[in-house]
Amino acid sequence: MIALYVAVARNTVERISMRFGRINHRNMFRLLIMTMVVSLVTLFIFGRQYSRLYMSTNYSIHPGHKTQGEVELDRREIGMKPLALPDVSTSKEQAIEVERNAPDGTVCVEKHRVAFPKLHKVGGNTIKEVLHHFGFKRRLSFLLPLPFNNSGLYPWNLKPEAYLPPQGGAYDILTYHTVYDSATFHQIMPEDTVYITIFREPLSHLKSTMNFYGLPERWGITGDTPVSTFLADPGKYDPKLNYYRKYPVAFSRNSMAIDLGFPLKYLKKVMPKDVNTPEQIKSLVDAYVSQIEKDFHLVMIMEHFDESMVLFRRMMCWDLQDILYFKENSQSYLYKHENIAPELVQSHRKWTPVDYGLYDHFNRTFYERISQQTPDFWDEVRHLKELNKQMHDHCDRGLGNPPLTVPATKWNKEFQIDDEFCLLATMNFNCYYALYAERNALDRKLAERPSLTPTTLSQKDFKNVENMWPLFRNYCVWCGRVKKYCRPQDYLMHLKYEGLIKVE
Repeated sequence: MIALYVAVARNTVERISMRFGRINHRNMFRLLIMTMVVSLVTLFIFGRQYSRLYMSTNYSIHPGHKTQGEVELDRREIGMKPLALPDVSTSKEQAIEVERNAPDGTVCVEKHRVAFPKLHKVGGNTIKEVLHHFGFKRRLSFLLPLPFNNSGLYPWNLKPEAYLPPQGGAYDILTYHTVYDSATFHQIMPEDTVYITIFREPLSHLKSTMNFYGLPERWGITGDTPVSTFLADPGKYDPKLNYYRKYPVAFSRNSMAIDLGFPLKYLKKVMPKDVNTPEQIKSLVDAYVSQIEKDFHLVMIMEHFDESMVLFRRMMCWDLQDILYFKENSQSYLYKHENIAPELVQSHRKWTPVDYGLYDHFNRTFYERISQQTPDFWDEVRHLKELNKQMHDHCDRGLGNPPLTVPATKWNKEFQIDDEFCLLATMNFNCYYALYAERNALDRKLAERPSLTPTTLSQKDFKNVENMWPLFRNYCVWCGRVKKYCRPQDYLMHLKYEGLIKVE
Protein backbone atom coordinates (compact mmCIF):
# COMPACT_ATOMS: atom_id res chain seq x y z
CA MET A 1 0.00 0.00 0.00
CA ILE A 2 2.82 2.42 0.90
CA ALA A 3 4.58 1.56 -2.36
CA LEU A 4 1.41 2.46 -4.21
CA TYR A 5 1.28 5.86 -2.55
CA VAL A 6 4.97 6.45 -3.32
CA ALA A 7 4.34 5.65 -6.98
CA VAL A 8 1.38 8.02 -7.09
CA ALA A 9 3.43 10.74 -5.42
CA ARG A 10 6.30 10.25 -7.86
CA ASN A 11 3.93 10.47 -10.81
CA THR A 12 2.45 13.66 -9.36
CA VAL A 13 5.89 15.20 -8.98
CA GLU A 14 6.78 14.36 -12.59
CA ARG A 15 3.61 16.03 -13.83
CA ILE A 16 4.36 19.13 -11.79
CA SER A 17 7.88 19.15 -13.22
CA MET A 18 6.57 18.99 -16.78
CA ARG A 19 4.16 21.82 -16.16
CA PHE A 20 6.22 24.21 -14.12
CA GLY A 21 9.71 23.46 -15.28
CA ARG A 22 12.64 21.75 -13.73
CA ILE A 23 12.47 21.05 -9.96
CA ASN A 24 15.74 20.33 -8.21
CA HIS A 25 16.18 17.03 -6.38
CA ARG A 26 15.99 18.57 -2.91
CA ASN A 27 12.55 20.10 -3.51
CA MET A 28 11.37 16.94 -5.19
CA PHE A 29 12.42 14.90 -2.14
CA ARG A 30 10.60 17.30 0.20
CA LEU A 31 7.43 17.07 -1.85
CA LEU A 32 7.64 13.28 -1.86
CA ILE A 33 8.06 13.13 1.93
CA MET A 34 5.08 15.46 2.48
CA THR A 35 2.92 13.33 0.20
CA MET A 36 3.84 10.16 2.10
CA VAL A 37 3.07 11.77 5.48
CA VAL A 38 -0.38 12.91 4.31
CA SER A 39 -1.04 9.45 2.87
CA LEU A 40 -0.06 7.67 6.09
CA VAL A 41 -2.24 9.97 8.21
CA THR A 42 -5.17 9.28 5.87
CA LEU A 43 -4.60 5.55 6.12
CA PHE A 44 -4.48 5.77 9.92
CA ILE A 45 -7.75 7.69 10.21
CA PHE A 46 -9.73 5.51 7.83
CA GLY A 47 -8.12 2.38 9.22
CA ARG A 48 -9.38 3.21 12.71
CA GLN A 49 -12.90 3.82 11.46
CA TYR A 50 -12.87 0.54 9.57
CA SER A 51 -11.46 -1.41 12.51
CA ARG A 52 -14.18 -0.08 14.81
CA LEU A 53 -16.89 -1.28 12.47
CA TYR A 54 -15.11 -4.57 11.88
CA MET A 55 -14.52 -5.26 15.55
CA SER A 56 -18.17 -4.59 16.34
CA THR A 57 -19.36 -7.25 13.92
CA ASN A 58 -16.58 -9.76 13.20
CA TYR A 59 -14.70 -10.84 16.31
CA SER A 60 -12.91 -14.15 16.39
CA ILE A 61 -14.67 -16.87 18.36
CA HIS A 62 -13.28 -17.48 21.81
CA PRO A 63 -13.56 -21.20 22.66
CA GLY A 64 -13.43 -20.54 26.39
CA HIS A 65 -16.58 -18.40 26.42
CA LYS A 66 -19.26 -19.71 28.77
CA THR A 67 -22.83 -20.29 27.73
CA GLN A 68 -25.67 -19.14 29.97
CA GLY A 69 -26.14 -22.74 31.11
CA GLU A 70 -22.50 -22.93 32.16
CA VAL A 71 -22.81 -19.65 34.03
CA GLU A 72 -25.83 -20.99 35.90
CA LEU A 73 -23.84 -24.15 36.69
CA ASP A 74 -21.15 -21.92 38.18
CA ARG A 75 -23.83 -20.31 40.34
CA ARG A 76 -24.78 -23.66 41.84
CA GLU A 77 -21.17 -24.72 42.32
CA ILE A 78 -20.23 -21.59 44.23
CA GLY A 79 -23.35 -21.65 46.37
CA MET A 80 -25.14 -18.60 44.97
CA LYS A 81 -28.89 -18.46 45.04
CA PRO A 82 -30.43 -18.73 41.58
CA LEU A 83 -32.01 -15.62 40.12
CA ALA A 84 -35.37 -14.91 41.70
CA LEU A 85 -36.91 -14.40 38.27
CA PRO A 86 -36.91 -17.10 35.59
CA ASP A 87 -33.87 -17.22 33.35
CA VAL A 88 -34.20 -16.82 29.63
CA SER A 89 -31.42 -18.69 27.86
CA THR A 90 -29.64 -17.15 24.90
CA SER A 91 -31.35 -19.86 22.85
CA LYS A 92 -34.93 -18.64 22.37
CA GLU A 93 -36.15 -22.22 21.80
CA GLN A 94 -35.20 -23.01 25.41
CA ALA A 95 -36.92 -19.97 26.92
CA ILE A 96 -39.09 -20.67 29.98
CA GLU A 97 -42.71 -19.55 29.68
CA VAL A 98 -43.99 -17.76 32.77
CA GLU A 99 -47.72 -18.09 33.32
CA ARG A 100 -49.81 -15.75 35.45
CA ASN A 101 -53.46 -15.12 36.11
CA ALA A 102 -54.82 -12.38 33.89
CA PRO A 103 -57.24 -9.77 35.35
CA ASP A 104 -60.21 -11.59 33.80
CA GLY A 105 -59.28 -14.84 35.59
CA THR A 106 -57.72 -16.60 32.59
CA VAL A 107 -54.09 -17.71 32.43
CA CYS A 108 -51.69 -15.60 30.39
CA VAL A 109 -48.04 -16.06 29.41
CA GLU A 110 -45.42 -13.39 30.11
CA LYS A 111 -44.42 -11.64 26.87
CA HIS A 112 -40.84 -10.56 26.30
CA ARG A 113 -40.73 -8.87 22.90
CA VAL A 114 -41.39 -5.15 22.67
CA ALA A 115 -40.77 -2.51 20.00
CA PHE A 116 -40.81 0.97 21.48
CA PRO A 117 -39.66 3.60 18.95
CA LYS A 118 -38.57 6.23 21.42
CA LEU A 119 -39.88 9.72 20.70
CA HIS A 120 -38.34 12.89 22.14
CA LYS A 121 -39.60 14.53 25.35
CA VAL A 122 -42.66 12.34 25.96
CA GLY A 123 -41.57 10.36 29.02
CA GLY A 124 -39.86 7.78 26.85
CA ASN A 125 -36.74 7.49 29.03
CA THR A 126 -38.85 6.31 31.96
CA ILE A 127 -40.39 3.56 29.83
CA LYS A 128 -36.98 2.66 28.43
CA GLU A 129 -35.65 2.21 31.97
CA VAL A 130 -38.57 -0.08 32.81
CA LEU A 131 -37.69 -2.16 29.75
CA HIS A 132 -34.00 -2.11 30.71
CA HIS A 133 -34.82 -3.32 34.23
CA PHE A 134 -37.08 -6.09 32.94
CA GLY A 135 -34.70 -7.24 30.21
CA PHE A 136 -31.56 -7.17 32.36
CA LYS A 137 -32.88 -9.73 34.84
CA ARG A 138 -33.99 -12.05 32.03
CA ARG A 139 -30.94 -11.65 29.78
CA LEU A 140 -33.10 -10.47 26.88
CA SER A 141 -31.57 -9.40 23.59
CA PHE A 142 -31.73 -5.64 22.96
CA LEU A 143 -31.22 -4.05 19.57
CA LEU A 144 -28.17 -1.92 20.41
CA PRO A 145 -26.54 0.85 18.38
CA LEU A 146 -22.86 0.19 17.78
CA PRO A 147 -20.88 0.95 20.95
CA PHE A 148 -20.84 3.62 22.15
CA ASN A 149 -23.29 5.92 20.44
CA ASN A 150 -26.77 5.39 21.81
CA SER A 151 -28.18 7.93 19.33
CA GLY A 152 -26.53 6.16 16.40
CA LEU A 153 -29.81 4.86 14.95
CA TYR A 154 -31.42 8.29 14.74
CA PRO A 155 -32.98 9.60 12.65
CA TRP A 156 -33.03 7.17 9.69
CA ASN A 157 -30.11 4.89 10.45
CA LEU A 158 -31.81 1.64 11.46
CA LYS A 159 -29.45 -0.31 9.22
CA PRO A 160 -27.50 -3.54 9.94
CA GLU A 161 -24.16 -1.74 9.82
CA ALA A 162 -25.36 0.63 12.58
CA TYR A 163 -26.39 -1.89 15.25
CA LEU A 164 -25.10 -5.06 16.88
CA PRO A 165 -26.44 -8.47 15.82
CA PRO A 166 -28.81 -10.13 18.31
CA GLN A 167 -28.02 -12.58 21.05
CA GLY A 168 -29.68 -15.93 20.55
CA GLY A 169 -30.68 -15.30 16.95
CA ALA A 170 -33.47 -12.74 17.48
CA TYR A 171 -34.08 -9.40 19.13
CA ASP A 172 -36.43 -9.10 22.08
CA ILE A 173 -36.53 -5.35 22.70
CA LEU A 174 -36.02 -2.27 20.51
CA THR A 175 -36.10 0.92 22.57
CA TYR A 176 -33.46 3.36 21.30
CA HIS A 177 -34.06 6.58 19.38
CA THR A 178 -34.84 5.96 15.73
CA VAL A 179 -37.54 7.20 13.35
CA TYR A 180 -40.24 4.56 13.11
CA ASP A 181 -40.57 2.74 9.81
CA SER A 182 -43.11 -0.06 9.77
CA ALA A 183 -41.49 -2.17 7.06
CA THR A 184 -38.01 -2.00 8.62
CA PHE A 185 -39.26 -2.69 12.15
CA HIS A 186 -41.24 -5.73 11.05
CA GLN A 187 -38.28 -7.01 9.08
CA ILE A 188 -36.03 -6.79 12.15
CA MET A 189 -38.34 -7.77 15.00
CA PRO A 190 -40.03 -11.20 15.38
CA GLU A 191 -43.70 -11.65 14.56
CA ASP A 192 -44.79 -11.86 18.20
CA THR A 193 -43.40 -8.40 19.04
CA VAL A 194 -45.72 -6.01 20.87
CA TYR A 195 -45.59 -2.45 19.48
CA ILE A 196 -46.09 0.46 21.88
CA THR A 197 -45.64 4.22 21.79
CA ILE A 198 -46.53 7.25 23.92
CA PHE A 199 -47.80 10.76 23.18
CA ARG A 200 -47.79 13.99 25.16
CA GLU A 201 -50.11 16.99 25.05
CA PRO A 202 -48.49 19.06 22.26
CA LEU A 203 -48.30 22.39 24.10
CA SER A 204 -46.68 20.72 27.11
CA HIS A 205 -44.39 18.91 24.68
CA LEU A 206 -43.35 22.23 23.10
CA LYS A 207 -42.49 23.75 26.50
CA SER A 208 -40.42 20.72 27.49
CA THR A 209 -38.58 20.70 24.16
CA MET A 210 -37.82 24.42 24.38
CA ASN A 211 -36.38 23.98 27.86
CA PHE A 212 -34.38 20.80 27.26
CA TYR A 213 -32.67 22.03 24.09
CA GLY A 214 -32.29 25.66 25.22
CA LEU A 215 -34.37 26.92 22.31
CA PRO A 216 -35.21 30.42 23.61
CA GLU A 217 -31.48 31.21 23.66
CA ARG A 218 -30.97 29.47 20.33
CA TRP A 219 -33.79 31.49 18.76
CA GLY A 220 -32.85 34.77 20.43
CA ILE A 221 -36.06 34.95 22.48
CA THR A 222 -35.87 36.89 25.74
CA GLY A 223 -38.37 37.71 28.46
CA ASP A 224 -40.57 35.73 30.84
CA THR A 225 -42.99 34.39 28.20
CA PRO A 226 -40.82 32.70 25.56
CA VAL A 227 -43.54 30.22 24.53
CA SER A 228 -46.03 33.00 23.77
CA THR A 229 -43.35 34.93 21.89
CA PHE A 230 -42.58 31.87 19.79
CA LEU A 231 -46.22 31.05 19.03
CA ALA A 232 -46.84 34.59 17.81
CA ASP A 233 -44.66 33.77 14.78
CA PRO A 234 -43.37 30.15 14.89
CA GLY A 235 -42.19 30.16 11.27
CA LYS A 236 -39.83 33.02 12.05
CA TYR A 237 -38.02 31.14 14.83
CA ASP A 238 -38.15 27.51 13.68
CA PRO A 239 -38.31 27.43 9.87
CA LYS A 240 -36.06 24.43 9.21
CA LEU A 241 -35.70 20.77 10.11
CA ASN A 242 -32.65 19.29 11.83
CA TYR A 243 -30.53 16.45 10.50
CA TYR A 244 -28.12 16.21 13.42
CA ARG A 245 -28.78 13.04 15.40
CA LYS A 246 -28.47 14.67 18.82
CA TYR A 247 -31.55 16.79 18.11
CA PRO A 248 -35.07 15.85 17.03
CA VAL A 249 -35.68 16.15 13.30
CA ALA A 250 -38.24 18.82 14.17
CA PHE A 251 -38.21 20.93 17.33
CA SER A 252 -41.72 22.34 17.18
CA ARG A 253 -43.55 21.31 14.01
CA ASN A 254 -45.18 17.85 14.14
CA SER A 255 -42.17 16.59 16.09
CA MET A 256 -43.84 13.50 17.57
CA ALA A 257 -45.40 12.56 14.23
CA ILE A 258 -42.08 12.85 12.37
CA ASP A 259 -40.33 10.66 14.95
CA LEU A 260 -43.13 8.18 14.39
CA GLY A 261 -42.54 8.12 10.66
CA PHE A 262 -44.76 10.86 9.22
CA PRO A 263 -43.31 11.44 5.71
CA LEU A 264 -41.45 14.71 5.37
CA LYS A 265 -42.78 15.15 1.86
CA TYR A 266 -46.25 15.70 3.32
CA LEU A 267 -45.24 18.46 5.74
CA LYS A 268 -46.12 21.24 3.33
CA LYS A 269 -49.51 19.63 2.71
CA VAL A 270 -50.51 19.97 6.36
CA MET A 271 -49.56 23.66 6.62
CA PRO A 272 -52.41 26.21 6.51
CA LYS A 273 -51.90 27.74 3.10
CA ASP A 274 -54.31 28.79 0.36
CA VAL A 275 -53.70 25.52 -1.49
CA ASN A 276 -54.33 23.41 1.64
CA THR A 277 -57.89 23.64 2.88
CA PRO A 278 -58.74 22.60 6.46
CA GLU A 279 -60.64 19.63 5.03
CA GLN A 280 -57.62 18.44 3.04
CA ILE A 281 -55.35 18.79 6.06
CA LYS A 282 -57.77 16.89 8.29
CA SER A 283 -58.13 14.12 5.72
CA LEU A 284 -54.35 13.62 5.54
CA VAL A 285 -53.97 13.72 9.33
CA ASP A 286 -56.83 11.26 9.84
CA ALA A 287 -55.29 8.82 7.37
CA TYR A 288 -51.98 8.92 9.23
CA VAL A 289 -53.66 8.49 12.63
CA SER A 290 -55.51 5.44 11.30
CA GLN A 291 -52.23 3.92 10.15
CA ILE A 292 -50.63 4.40 13.58
CA GLU A 293 -53.69 2.84 15.20
CA LYS A 294 -53.21 -0.25 13.02
CA ASP A 295 -49.48 -0.48 13.67
CA PHE A 296 -49.42 -0.20 17.48
CA HIS A 297 -50.92 -2.52 20.05
CA LEU A 298 -50.90 0.17 22.74
CA VAL A 299 -50.63 3.94 22.59
CA MET A 300 -49.90 5.43 26.00
CA ILE A 301 -50.53 8.98 27.17
CA MET A 302 -47.92 10.77 29.27
CA GLU A 303 -50.52 12.74 31.23
CA HIS A 304 -52.00 9.39 32.32
CA PHE A 305 -48.73 7.59 32.88
CA ASP A 306 -49.71 5.20 35.67
CA GLU A 307 -52.88 4.17 33.86
CA SER A 308 -50.77 3.59 30.75
CA MET A 309 -48.32 1.40 32.65
CA VAL A 310 -51.12 -0.73 34.10
CA LEU A 311 -52.55 -1.25 30.60
CA PHE A 312 -49.07 -2.20 29.44
CA ARG A 313 -48.55 -4.62 32.33
CA ARG A 314 -51.86 -6.35 31.64
CA MET A 315 -51.17 -6.64 27.94
CA MET A 316 -47.70 -8.09 28.56
CA CYS A 317 -48.76 -10.37 31.45
CA TRP A 318 -46.03 -8.96 33.68
CA ASP A 319 -45.86 -8.75 37.45
CA LEU A 320 -46.62 -5.35 38.95
CA GLN A 321 -43.08 -5.13 40.32
CA ASP A 322 -41.84 -5.09 36.71
CA ILE A 323 -43.37 -1.66 36.02
CA LEU A 324 -42.24 0.26 39.11
CA TYR A 325 -40.26 3.26 37.96
CA PHE A 326 -38.28 6.39 38.76
CA LYS A 327 -39.09 9.37 36.53
CA GLU A 328 -36.30 10.23 34.12
CA ASN A 329 -35.42 13.77 32.90
CA SER A 330 -38.21 15.44 34.88
CA GLN A 331 -37.26 19.12 35.15
CA SER A 332 -38.62 22.39 36.49
CA TYR A 333 -38.21 25.67 34.63
CA LEU A 334 -39.69 29.15 34.76
CA TYR A 335 -42.10 28.91 31.82
CA LYS A 336 -43.33 25.36 32.51
CA HIS A 337 -46.66 26.76 33.65
CA GLU A 338 -46.76 29.80 31.37
CA ASN A 339 -50.34 30.71 30.52
CA ILE A 340 -50.92 30.76 26.78
CA ALA A 341 -53.66 32.91 25.25
CA PRO A 342 -56.40 30.97 23.41
CA GLU A 343 -55.53 32.53 20.07
CA LEU A 344 -51.90 31.37 20.47
CA VAL A 345 -53.07 27.85 21.30
CA GLN A 346 -54.99 27.90 18.01
CA SER A 347 -51.83 29.13 16.31
CA HIS A 348 -50.01 26.15 17.74
CA ARG A 349 -52.72 23.77 16.49
CA LYS A 350 -52.27 25.13 12.98
CA TRP A 351 -48.47 24.93 13.25
CA THR A 352 -48.41 21.28 14.34
CA PRO A 353 -51.71 19.71 13.24
CA VAL A 354 -50.47 16.11 12.99
CA ASP A 355 -49.27 16.02 16.59
CA TYR A 356 -52.61 17.40 17.76
CA GLY A 357 -54.45 14.91 15.58
CA LEU A 358 -52.52 12.02 17.15
CA TYR A 359 -52.92 13.26 20.70
CA ASP A 360 -56.61 14.14 20.44
CA HIS A 361 -57.51 10.78 18.92
CA PHE A 362 -55.49 8.55 21.22
CA ASN A 363 -56.32 10.55 24.35
CA ARG A 364 -60.00 9.97 23.56
CA THR A 365 -59.63 6.26 22.70
CA PHE A 366 -57.38 5.78 25.75
CA TYR A 367 -60.36 6.05 28.06
CA GLU A 368 -62.40 3.86 25.78
CA ARG A 369 -59.73 1.20 26.30
CA ILE A 370 -59.82 1.66 30.06
CA SER A 371 -63.61 1.20 30.02
CA GLN A 372 -63.03 -2.29 28.60
CA GLN A 373 -60.85 -3.35 31.55
CA THR A 374 -61.98 -5.42 34.52
CA PRO A 375 -63.60 -3.50 37.43
CA ASP A 376 -60.41 -3.67 39.52
CA PHE A 377 -58.43 -1.52 37.05
CA TRP A 378 -58.49 1.63 39.16
CA ASP A 379 -57.65 -0.39 42.29
CA GLU A 380 -54.53 -1.61 40.47
CA VAL A 381 -53.62 1.95 39.46
CA ARG A 382 -53.88 3.07 43.09
CA HIS A 383 -51.81 0.07 44.17
CA LEU A 384 -49.13 0.96 41.60
CA LYS A 385 -48.98 4.54 42.87
CA GLU A 386 -48.63 3.35 46.46
CA LEU A 387 -45.94 0.78 45.63
CA ASN A 388 -44.05 3.34 43.59
CA LYS A 389 -44.09 5.72 46.57
CA GLN A 390 -42.87 2.95 48.88
CA MET A 391 -40.07 2.11 46.47
CA HIS A 392 -39.00 5.76 46.21
CA ASP A 393 -39.03 6.20 49.98
CA HIS A 394 -37.01 3.02 50.51
CA CYS A 395 -34.46 3.52 47.73
CA ASP A 396 -33.98 7.21 48.48
CA ARG A 397 -32.69 6.26 51.94
CA GLY A 398 -29.66 4.70 50.26
CA LEU A 399 -28.19 1.22 50.20
CA GLY A 400 -27.58 -1.06 53.14
CA ASN A 401 -31.03 -0.86 54.74
CA PRO A 402 -33.16 -3.93 55.58
CA PRO A 403 -35.25 -4.95 52.54
CA LEU A 404 -38.89 -3.95 52.25
CA THR A 405 -41.16 -6.97 51.77
CA VAL A 406 -44.19 -6.34 49.54
CA PRO A 407 -47.06 -8.78 50.17
CA ALA A 408 -48.61 -10.73 47.32
CA THR A 409 -51.74 -9.38 45.64
CA LYS A 410 -53.74 -10.38 42.60
CA TRP A 411 -51.37 -8.16 40.56
CA ASN A 412 -48.01 -9.22 41.99
CA LYS A 413 -46.34 -12.05 43.83
CA GLU A 414 -44.55 -11.33 47.09
CA PHE A 415 -41.23 -9.62 46.46
CA GLN A 416 -38.58 -7.57 48.20
CA ILE A 417 -37.41 -4.06 47.48
CA ASP A 418 -33.77 -4.52 48.44
CA ASP A 419 -30.44 -3.03 47.38
CA GLU A 420 -30.45 -4.96 44.11
CA PHE A 421 -33.97 -3.80 43.25
CA CYS A 422 -33.01 -0.18 43.98
CA LEU A 423 -29.85 -0.41 41.90
CA LEU A 424 -31.73 -1.78 38.89
CA ALA A 425 -34.48 0.84 39.26
CA THR A 426 -32.02 3.76 39.44
CA MET A 427 -29.27 2.61 37.08
CA ASN A 428 -28.23 5.20 34.50
CA PHE A 429 -29.39 4.27 30.98
CA ASN A 430 -25.83 4.68 29.72
CA CYS A 431 -24.72 2.07 32.25
CA TYR A 432 -27.42 -0.33 31.06
CA TYR A 433 -26.22 0.31 27.51
CA ALA A 434 -22.60 -0.48 28.44
CA LEU A 435 -23.57 -3.68 30.26
CA TYR A 436 -25.85 -4.82 27.43
CA ALA A 437 -23.09 -4.19 24.88
CA GLU A 438 -20.70 -6.24 27.01
CA ARG A 439 -23.21 -9.08 27.31
CA ASN A 440 -23.83 -8.98 23.59
CA ALA A 441 -20.15 -9.32 22.72
CA LEU A 442 -19.63 -12.13 25.25
CA ASP A 443 -22.79 -14.09 24.46
CA ARG A 444 -22.00 -14.04 20.74
CA LYS A 445 -18.39 -15.08 21.51
CA LEU A 446 -17.01 -11.92 19.93
CA ALA A 447 -14.92 -10.96 22.94
CA GLU A 448 -13.55 -12.58 26.06
CA ARG A 449 -13.25 -11.50 29.65
CA PRO A 450 -9.71 -11.18 31.00
CA SER A 451 -10.71 -13.77 33.62
CA LEU A 452 -13.53 -16.27 34.15
CA THR A 453 -12.49 -17.29 37.65
CA PRO A 454 -15.12 -16.27 40.24
CA THR A 455 -14.04 -14.08 43.13
CA THR A 456 -15.24 -14.67 46.69
CA LEU A 457 -16.14 -11.55 48.67
CA SER A 458 -17.30 -11.08 52.25
CA GLN A 459 -19.98 -8.70 53.42
CA LYS A 460 -17.18 -6.53 54.79
CA ASP A 461 -15.71 -6.22 51.30
CA PHE A 462 -18.99 -4.78 50.08
CA LYS A 463 -18.48 -1.75 52.31
CA ASN A 464 -15.39 -0.91 50.24
CA VAL A 465 -17.07 -1.25 46.87
CA GLU A 466 -15.75 2.15 45.77
CA ASN A 467 -12.26 0.63 45.77
CA MET A 468 -13.14 -2.43 43.66
CA TRP A 469 -12.32 -1.06 40.21
CA PRO A 470 -8.97 -2.94 40.15
CA LEU A 471 -10.96 -6.14 40.75
CA PHE A 472 -13.49 -5.25 38.06
CA ARG A 473 -10.70 -4.91 35.48
CA ASN A 474 -10.27 -8.67 35.76
CA TYR A 475 -13.71 -9.08 34.19
CA CYS A 476 -14.80 -6.01 32.23
CA VAL A 477 -14.63 -5.82 28.43
CA TRP A 478 -14.99 -2.03 28.01
CA CYS A 479 -13.61 -0.98 31.38
CA GLY A 480 -13.38 2.73 30.61
CA ARG A 481 -17.01 2.99 29.55
CA VAL A 482 -18.21 0.93 32.48
CA LYS A 483 -16.32 3.12 34.94
CA LYS A 484 -17.58 6.28 33.23
CA TYR A 485 -21.27 5.37 33.21
CA CYS A 486 -21.80 2.85 36.03
CA ARG A 487 -21.61 3.07 39.79
CA PRO A 488 -19.30 0.43 41.28
CA GLN A 489 -22.37 -1.14 42.90
CA ASP A 490 -23.92 -1.52 39.42
CA TYR A 491 -21.00 -3.48 38.05
CA LEU A 492 -20.67 -5.57 41.19
CA MET A 493 -24.34 -6.57 40.85
CA HIS A 494 -23.77 -7.29 37.16
CA LEU A 495 -20.89 -9.65 38.00
CA LYS A 496 -23.11 -11.41 40.55
CA TYR A 497 -25.67 -11.99 37.80
CA GLU A 498 -22.92 -13.36 35.58
CA GLY A 499 -21.81 -15.79 38.31
CA LEU A 500 -18.40 -14.17 38.70
CA ILE A 501 -18.79 -12.89 42.26
CA LYS A 502 -19.44 -15.18 45.22
CA VAL A 503 -20.80 -13.66 48.43
CA GLU A 504 -19.91 -15.34 51.71
